[in-house]
Parts: sequence; structure tokens; C-alpha cells
Amino acid sequence: MKLAKNLFAGVFAALGTVLMIGALVLCFGNLNAPPRISQLPQGLTQQAQALQQAVSSGDFAAAGQLIYGQPDLGGDGAPQSPAAGLFWDTFQKNLRWEYTSDLQMTDGGYRASVRLTLPDIAAMAQKISPRAKTLLEEKMAAATEMSQLYQENGEFLPSLIQQVLDQATQEAAADTQSTKTIESTVSFRQVEGIWWAIPDPALMKALSGPEA
Repeated sequence: MKLAKNLFAGVFAALGTVLMIGALVLCFGNLNAPPRISQLPQGLTQQAQALQQAVSSGDFAAAGQLIYGQPDLGGDGAPQSPAAGLFWDTFQKNLRWEYTSDLQMTDGGYRASVRLTLPDIAAMAQKISPRAKTLLEEKMAAATEMSQLYQENGEFLPSLIQQVLDQATQEAAADTQSTKTIESTVSFRQVEGIWWAIPDPALMKALSGPEA
């Protein structure tokens, strides 16, 4: 009986040691673990999600209000031409902001990795000229009278040229398969109780509007 008691006492002592070591390992491991959502400061997660929603929905006015300094991202600016309006509309409707990491604590606040997918307006615009040429050739092949194509001076009708350019532009602007991706980061800092987003320069340049 005495031997049994000593055996049980030894087992429980060993078990206690294992549990204590396990608790210490877990404690030290948590020091290096990224903060969970529940551990993040109040309002930070909501601000990060609001920025994602604003950009992904093309609401540049709302996005600008969440960025430190509240920059004018140009979402309310009137396009300078109908063609620019088509491309701007495509740009706004096809932005995708995704967080590719959790919010990580930094010296000045928090930071997260971001993947921004956006239309490649420059690549889309390059398709206009060759497509307009093809459309013009189709018009020439289908014409039954010279007057449908040319002015009296032998030049193409301005209305015909405008028609093929408009169609080529509309088709190019509708090409949502031409995209590019920016992998970057956004920081969040608290100023006077408010969490502000600070996108890195690459993101800010992309959010300033399409580049043709």
C-alpha cells in the first residue's frame, strides 16, 4: 500500500510539472503571437473594414474620409471627355481591396498587407486604335455607296470616324479582364481617439485615379 501511495504521488507530481511547463510555453508563445481580433483596440477593425468596403465599392469620397489628412481622391471630379468617363466608370466599379494579413502591431500603431486589384486602363486604352481600324475596314466592306464613307474631298466622313472610335472605346472600357495587382501595406494610427488609415505611396497613387 505504501508503495502504491508513493507511486501515485510521483505520477501526480510529474503530471503537475508537465502542466506547469506547458503553461509556461503557452504563455511565452502568446507573447510573440499576433493580436487576435478581440485584442485589437476598439474601433480599429471597423475602420479597416470600412476602408475596404469604400474602395471596393468605388466610393472614393468615403475612402478619402478614412485616410489621414482626408485627401481628395478625385471621385467627384467630372471626366474631361465621354471616353474618360467610360474608363473612370470602369475603374470605380472594378476595384478590389483585400487584406492578405492580420493587423499587426507596430511602433506607431498597426499595419496590414493589402492586395489591390484594379483595371489596367493603359492596356485597355491601347486596344482602341487597332479595334477602330478593324471596325472602319468592316464599314468599308459593307458600304454600298462611296457617299457612305467619304466626303467630297475624298476624306472619311467625320461622323464615320467618330462612330468607330466611340464603339472601339466602349469595347475597350468594357474589357474587365485587363487588370493589374498591387501588393502593398496600409498602416493605421490613432490621432485624438480616431483611427486613421495611412496607405503606402503605391496604394495612394492607385487610388488617385486611372492612368491611361
